[in-house]
Amino acid sequence: MVFIKGVKSVILSLLGGYGVRPLIGLFYETHAMSRTAVAITLEVSERELLQKIHNKRSVPEFLKRRVQVVLAAATGIPNKAVAAQYDLEVHFVGQWRNRFASQYRFWKQTDETLRPVWNEKLVLRWLRDAQGRGRKDGFPPEKRTKIAAISLESPEQSGLPVTHWTPELLAAEAVRRGIVVTISPSTGIQALERISPTKPMESGKVERIEYEYKRHGTTCLFGNWDVGRGGIVSPLLNPTRTEEDYAKNIDGIIATDPDKGWVFVCDDLNTHVSESLVLSVAKMLGIGRENPGRKGKDGTLKSMASRKAFLEDESHRIRFVFTPKHCSWLNQIETWFSGLSRRVLRRGSFDSVEILIAKILNYIEFYNRTAKPMNWKYYGLPPKTFNEDHL
Repeated sequence: MVFIKGVKSVILSLLGGYGVRPLIGLFYETHAMSRTAVAITLEVSERELLQKIHNKRSVPEFLKRRVQVVLAAATGIPNKAVAAQYDLEVHFVGQWRNRFASQYRFWKQTDETLRPVWNEKLVLRWLRDAQGRGRKDGFPPEKRTKIAAISLESPEQSGLPVTHWTPELLAAEAVRRGIVVTISPSTGIQALERISPTKPMESGKVERIEYEYKRHGTTCLFGNWDVGRGGIVSPLLNPTRTEEDYAKNIDGIIATDPDKGWVFVCDDLNTHVSESLVLSVAKMLGIGRENPGRKGKDGTLKSMASRKAFLEDESHRIRFVFTPKHCSWLNQIETWFSGLSRRVLRRGSFDSVEILIAKILNYIEFYNRTAKPMNWKYYGLPPKTFNEDHL
């Protein structure tokens, strides 16, 4: 038996908070990205403070880069020259030059008895991202409140035989109740390169990981877990995850032992009951010469239901078992994907898709050396079906 699924690299976080924006951060002016760079004139003491901030080891790298921009701008260097000197985007240089200049000018024009003291806290406040920047929140407050209310309920109230909510189950329940139209996770793994190296742990300091990154493309992993022996079987990394890709993955697994009987456990997705898969399985079963019909018209290929019935046929040497809707957590491959995310992807830095793929394959090879079947248990039986025979 093989558990199979496309990788999930992003878990949706439905609940989050809003930060409180300091009063001084409200005074931003909009600057057009003009040909002439905005001038910044600093006092000696102000420049010294910025240099001190830049040299402090406790200041995050992303803030140090913004301080670099300000210090260079204060010498009158054009944006393009600053960008070239520090290997930054010209837009990035202009953006933080303009933003600091706007804050600084307002601060200078404020009466000395009213304006904040010039110190590190004030400067770093100016150089942090403003509240509300970036991708806009897709959940208005009333929907967030409703989702939060669900999270305070027991999953059993929604007919789920589990003790606590996971992000996926909470998302599915929000969809079922009509709070949101659809919520789905990403199925690709991004090759993300952190723009500064990770700083290792030191005495009294935790490991510091750069949060800004460059994107270098995406790959998809078809992971196949051998339930009987443990380990990943014939993994496929591909730029896409079409129905042809899925059928190719199944072909690769069966090719490892063509005469063996195979049972595949997978999610009930459209690509898992596709025309390509049915034709491929039929050919391997030696019934490919029979007329399979036409998709949307007649025969085995007519509909998803007819194709699913063919793939589920228990008389076949190769057959499929589909987990119920919203029950992908039953699939053991999800446990393995969780380990891949924690041990390889979450803290990794990959400067190309090829390196990302190599890292994943190396991890699979390493994992398979000592892989064992999972001791996977579930005791949360619904009350109506629980009796002493289950003890």
